[in-house]
Amino acid sequence: MYLDPCTLGRIFRGNISTWNDPAIVSLNPDLPDLATMSQAIRIVHRNPRSSSTYALTNYLSKACPQEWNAVNPGSNITGAGPNNNRQVGTTTNWPDDTPGRWQTVENSQQMVEQIAAVPYSFGYVESGQGLLAGLQEVAISNANGTRLVSEDAEVASEAFINEQFPLSDLGNASWINVNPVFASPGNPNQWPMTLGTYFYVYQNLTFLQQSGGLLLQFLNYMLSDDVAAIMHEYGFVPLPSSIRKSIVNSLNTTLVIDSSVKWITELATTDIVGQGNFVFSKRRDSYLMNTMAGLTADNSDAKRTLMLGDAYQVHGSGSFVSAMMIRQAMQVLSGRARVPISMTYRAVGSIEAQAEFSDYRNMYKSYNHFKVADMPLDSATWTTLTSQPAAATTVAVLQLPIAVSALGIYYNKALPSASLTLNCALLARLYTADLSSWSDPDLVSLNKFSEFAAQTLLNHTVTVFAMAQPSGPTWALTGYLAKACGSAWPTGQRTSVSWASGVTTSYQGSPIVTPDDMLKAIAGTPNSIGYIPATLGSTSGLASAQFVVEGVSAPLRLSKANLTTVITQARATSSGLFSNVTADLMANVGLSLYGLSGTWPMPMVQYVYLYRNLSGYGYSGPLLRALVEYLLSPEGSQLASSAGLAPMPEPIQATMRTAVSLSILKTLTVVWGSEPAGTYDGSGSGLYTFSANRLSYEAQALSALQQDVAAVKGRLALALPVTLRVACTPGILGLTRLLQRDLQDMASTSVRILDEMLPAPNSVTALRAAITGSSAPTHLVVHPGPLLKAQWVDLARSAAIVQTPVAIRPVAVVYKGVAGLRLSACTLAKIIRGDVRFWDDASIQEDNPSVTLARGAISLLQGGADDADARAVLEYVLSAAPAGNCSATSGLKLPTTNLVPNEDIIARLAATENSYTALGFVAAAGLVSEAADGAGLQAVKLQSVATNTYVTPMQLASGYCPPAGCADAVSKVYMAAVEDIMANSLKVISSPNKLDALRAPLDYTGDWSEFSLLSACCGIAARTSADVYPIFRFDFLVGLADLTKFGDDGPAVRAAVEYATGAHIADRINGALGPYFVGLGERARAALAVPALAAMVTSPDQSPWTIVASSTEQAGAVNPAATIVISRAPSLSGVALPGAALYPYSTTVNTSSAGDIQVIAQQAALSAISDVRTDQDRLDLVYNIGVAALVLALVLSLTALVLAVIALAKIRSSTRTTGGCLTPATKYEAHTDAPGNVEMQVAGSRA
Repeated sequence: MYLDPCTLGRIFRGNISTWNDPAIVSLNPDLPDLATMSQAIRIVHRNPRSSSTYALTNYLSKACPQEWNAVNPGSNITGAGPNNNRQVGTTTNWPDDTPGRWQTVENSQQMVEQIAAVPYSFGYVESGQGLLAGLQEVAISNANGTRLVSEDAEVASEAFINEQFPLSDLGNASWINVNPVFASPGNPNQWPMTLGTYFYVYQNLTFLQQSGGLLLQFLNYMLSDDVAAIMHEYGFVPLPSSIRKSIVNSLNTTLVIDSSVKWITELATTDIVGQGNFVFSKRRDSYLMNTMAGLTADNSDAKRTLMLGDAYQVHGSGSFVSAMMIRQAMQVLSGRARVPISMTYRAVGSIEAQAEFSDYRNMYKSYNHFKVADMPLDSATWTTLTSQPAAATTVAVLQLPIAVSALGIYYNKALPSASLTLNCALLARLYTADLSSWSDPDLVSLNKFSEFAAQTLLNHTVTVFAMAQPSGPTWALTGYLAKACGSAWPTGQRTSVSWASGVTTSYQGSPIVTPDDMLKAIAGTPNSIGYIPATLGSTSGLASAQFVVEGVSAPLRLSKANLTTVITQARATSSGLFSNVTADLMANVGLSLYGLSGTWPMPMVQYVYLYRNLSGYGYSGPLLRALVEYLLSPEGSQLASSAGLAPMPEPIQATMRTAVSLSILKTLTVVWGSEPAGTYDGSGSGLYTFSANRLSYEAQALSALQQDVAAVKGRLALALPVTLRVACTPGILGLTRLLQRDLQDMASTSVRILDEMLPAPNSVTALRAAITGSSAPTHLVVHPGPLLKAQWVDLARSAAIVQTPVAIRPVAVVYKGVAGLRLSACTLAKIIRGDVRFWDDASIQEDNPSVTLARGAISLLQGGADDADARAVLEYVLSAAPAGNCSATSGLKLPTTNLVPNEDIIARLAATENSYTALGFVAAAGLVSEAADGAGLQAVKLQSVATNTYVTPMQLASGYCPPAGCADAVSKVYMAAVEDIMANSLKVISSPNKLDALRAPLDYTGDWSEFSLLSACCGIAARTSADVYPIFRFDFLVGLADLTKFGDDGPAVRAAVEYATGAHIADRINGALGPYFVGLGERARAALAVPALAAMVTSPDQSPWTIVASSTEQAGAVNPAATIVISRAPSLSGVALPGAALYPYSTTVNTSSAGDIQVIAQQAALSAISDVRTDQDRLDLVYNIGVAALVLALVLSLTALVLAVIALAKIRSSTRTTGGCLTPATKYEAHTDAPGNVEMQVAGSRA
């Protein structure tokens, strides 16, 4: 707290009587709580004739006389009234003692006790006593106008002493006029209330006889370096050495003593002299004096320990957002420690944390060890703490970004849609009071509300709530507004805003100060909206708004936000971000975290503040470092996730761990170690070891109770004994639904499979809930391809992850236009590279010589290197068109810009108005999705693996379709191709990993991100003789290896994986979903699925689930109630895809509308045109060769004519050539199309 002299005078006169007086509040903007403190100021003052009263009254009379001794100028009358002049000196005018307002004390000790014991007290005392008692010191102004506290000030500089004290004559009568209070205006650091401490000594000491010499020797010693060194322990400041020496010389020459005994001091060993009778020798000591220093230090530590309770304590305070994570970390460590430790966390908000942290001296003395805030320290505070004199104590300031939360916009309003959609402009209008109604045209338009809704349901005023005081949530809100729509929000990023009059900052008469206040205000006020950290708002029951975010096709929901990508993207544009946590992060971070493409626009990074110098915390220093290191560990990351926060990326955590390891600790203190769970090397029994094998009964019982309650809640909520949750992307829903129906119908115990469609990154995020112990975990994820490396690393830091193929998926190159478009691998490579950008490019024309395409630009729709379908296309191109034959594949990579989420590609293609506008890389099943219905989408024909025949993913290269249809036959070819790849890959092994050629991990719980059926190292044609469409990949089933986390559900999860990868479901996949999904063959199951299944562990105390062929075998199972009975398999008609062998409506035309019939007719016509063009290509080729033969016949003999006829006959037959990217001169003669009449027929409107 800071008080200027006049305000201080008014307080001690009684003119200011409460702590929230405007004069006090205005001087202390960093102490927002003052405004709410209406309590009376209790003045504690000394009795008459007090030297501290002398210093205080002289200071007030010199610094602000109009508020002390000259309230009424010209009057000599003094009194105790608030409008009276006051006396200056050791005695002044105080009002009579009044409980709660005025209290007299007799000495400094009583002053300290009264201030410390009674809240809201205010007084004055010698600074050393006050600080040693742990009291808060007010900052005041000196004669130079500098604000400072006593420990930052100069008290007894040499210049000050020479200026104020007549040292040349110690016996001069002018000493009575010495008054150094409020002196030295030229020194900016001079403390304004300084008094000397004096010895009064007669000049003639002969009356003391021999004792006079002893007194002189005592005075010499009191002015020595030995005593000066210990004065600070007693709250005194020694005089400068030169001054002390001058005084000693003056004493030795001025004082008159009896010289019969001469006392001397032996400072260093002096022969003979030191053994004399009247010698004070530094070489002479007693046992008591030898041990006194150590005893004193031990006594000081013991007193401090007794005052605090436990010897090992850590206390922090700050942000509400991360309070749960911090407290849980403290609880975990407390349970693992052998010796008693005490750790607490005060949730007081970021602004309070910053204000407390900036008072570094009090941080050390009051044992507040660390702070947590929602933003970095402001640059001014950081500069103060890292500059002198603060830096001499703190050494450096660490700001550790330990986790990320999100600020959500929550509302209390019934809407005609599932969720409110906002953008930056609308949010800025809300908080500038420019948007006042729910029926605002811009709000209605963005949300696509109807005009009727705008006139009725939405015709209400919006109540916009905001924080009344500085806060972290306001910092995040204004950061987004300043970054994303600065023109609409010119205020910039702030912790506190002077809100427009239409913005409400109170609820039921009380200011909104905390997130809980905000939550209550929104919940209690219909038609209201406000901002709350997601960690608190997500459990409130309030609805949260979704945001229009650049780079995301649909509005982004808070629950779907991947907060880790905020940091990843910010570091991508600012590579040095968070690389130095001792730097000025406010300047370094700026607005870089807000409004990024594809991420939640309002992140709230949680920063832990601590000083590098932890030695001032004694034994608490090492414990503080251990706590922070735990927060930065993988287990700490799990705590962050369980608390609704996203942990920081590992590179940033590594940087922080290094910074924390450089902390300065008090010497000879303890070093804390850790013992991981399951490790029993003896270290865990040490005094200062956090053992994961040690847990208090209370913590264990609490954990078990929490798990039991969560399990009971889950069972009660679902009313089912076993519930399995499966997440998948929209493109895999067909396979997931097949698995769902089979398991629910075939299980002997009631089982419910809950499936959830999520984008691939979010489905992996859902799996993390299983790791962190969610009461409703996602047990399995059906994922397009293996996890990306970053995804696997993120999960694998916390748990072993099993990934196993579950189905084969052909990938199509899709366009809108006439069926039959052909692309060679080399041409496709050129399109990916960007060398071919228009549909009429020569390379495309060469692939399609009889087709003339318009000059439209090719828009490539693909998900980039993180998308399994796009990766499969790239690997095909690199394998089928090596750089030696096709220069376009040299160094070829997928584009990294203008990426489209996989689930949006078909819809984007279908929405195009014209044909031949875009090419999309997507699983072939997208062609029979609802989004593609009637849109005229086609799959590009690519060269088959063995004969280079142009085929689509749904065709046979042979041109023959069995009577039962192509679907099953095509599925079997894909299965055969994968079986060949498995078999041939085992022949090229070069390591213990049997699937080394496919880049599979040695450990089946390892990283599968490099796995590929089409890996470019060997080429697909070298691994299979199956003449199949060339692009296909696996869908993977992803789950935890340790299924004991799921309790009784663990064996059921394992059984689901076993069935999903087994032989029986393979046939069902082929029949119902083929060839868009194809089941695994025997070799693939043996090489991939079986080992993965073996890595999934359940509790030995639980009965396993068993898969049996029929009910007859069920009785022989280990647990008949836990079986999957194959003979109970349900009908596939309800899950079959259009075009599959078992699709029940494959010959039925949907005539529900003329539009459908028109689309069917158009697609049939386009297909016929494609067939005609294919036949025309062949006739043209035959005609050209025939003409050449006839010309030769005119010149050559009959024999030559016969040879020409033979050649013509051969040309009519299909040719077989080897694969590869051929030169243009031989390109088309070497390839044939599959006959048009074997194109698969699909459902009704998609015939």
